Amino acid sequence: MIRQSIRPWIASCLVVLSISVLHAAGNFDSNAEEYLQAQMRVNQFSGSVLVARDGQVLLSRGYGMADRELSVPNTPQTEFRLASVTKSFTAIGIMLLQENGMLNVHDLLSKYYPNCPETWKDITLHHLLTHTSGIPEYADAAWEKIMGQRMTKEEVIGLFRNRPLDFKPGERYRYSNSGYFLLGCVIEKASGETYEAFMREHIFSPLHMADTGCNRIEAIIPRRASGYSKNADGAWENAPFMDMSQAFSAGCIYSTVEDMYRLDRALRTETLLPRRSISIMFTPFSAHYGYGWNILTRFNRKLVSHNGDNRGYTATFDRYPDEDVCVIVLSNQDFRYAGTVARDLEAILFGEKYALPKEHKAISATGESLERYVGIYEDSSGKSIQLWLDGNHLMQKAPTGRVFEFIPESDATFFGKFIDASFIFIRDEKGVATELVIREGAGDESVWRRTK
Repeated sequence: MIRQSIRPWIASCLVVLSISVLHAAGNFDSNAEEYLQAQMRVNQFSGSVLVARDGQVLLSRGYGMADRELSVPNTPQTEFRLASVTKSFTAIGIMLLQENGMLNVHDLLSKYYPNCPETWKDITLHHLLTHTSGIPEYADAAWEKIMGQRMTKEEVIGLFRNRPLDFKPGERYRYSNSGYFLLGCVIEKASGETYEAFMREHIFSPLHMADTGCNRIEAIIPRRASGYSKNADGAWENAPFMDMSQAFSAGCIYSTVEDMYRLDRALRTETLLPRRSISIMFTPFSAHYGYGWNILTRFNRKLVSHNGDNRGYTATFDRYPDEDVCVIVLSNQDFRYAGTVARDLEAILFGEKYALPKEHKAISATGESLERYVGIYEDSSGKSIQLWLDGNHLMQKAPTGRVFEFIPESDATFFGKFIDASFIFIRDEKGVATELVIREGAGDESVWRRTK
């Protein structure tokens, strides 16, 4: 068990948090509401949103339906899967154990997981935290066929333990659910508690995050949102089932926007961790990733953030530490990236450029004209998307596993139904696509290089 000394230290630092909704100065409230209503109208946005600045909540509302079958609306108290935002909690857990002298981030993984294959002998906890271990990803195409099965931790680890490393530990960055799954096992070994009990006792309970926990499908969780997808005809349907035993410390936590704001407030102080540990977590070690957080620059401001996507859910937790701004978007639909909504709300708050969602107009195209875009495209983190033809339709398989059509609106620009993004192909002098640029709303762009 973790030593008792940590509990009075947390308790003595704890400031009970209250959430009150205030109106922003200027036109933020009206502009934000106009934008979110447009997201609902054009993209059928469904979820809950919280925006805060300087310790004051400017916006906290629900949009769309938490349960479409029972006509239950989303509210700020609706509980959503956080998916990969769970990794931020896992990293906090590791830092709590380090502060209490129960591990060190530069320890070898084999100290806590002695069953390691020989290829893992040089991997440290630091490598796992920063996605630089080289351990291959288990949440891949093969995994999609078994994601609905209940699995033990050893069975999940068995999906990747005997595969060769993608690269030498520390050599480069590649996002890895496998690494954060192993960190959950480390937390259990070092603390003597289950991951769920550790999170509850040392993070959720001290911060009064009563509506946050580890998702188990058999558990009765009040106000839990159902997850949804859209089929090819644009009709709502229940998202494919995923047993959360396979997510574990890489993606099993659920929460509300109000509880996540309590975490934001704690990270502004030493309620959970001393400044030195928070500073380490928020320092990029490779590419843009620290310990459980992306450290980015947006609108010429430092952004500490994490996104998540899961079957039927997307989540974004954005924090601007220098401005004391926090934007949380939790959604129960897997085709509407919460990150776009968060980015545009931040643009509204900071007086930066944003655009209301717009209706796209499709043009006709033949399979012959679309053939040039077929292939596999990969981003800088190693995630890939696949494009193929189905008759005269260009289809995409996203990193989330969801399949949808790329609909042409010009020769090289495409869109997807209910997705506020444009897909723009960059072609060489022969007209062959070499890159795909995904532009979300009026802001963020990602570049995907064609590999096949």
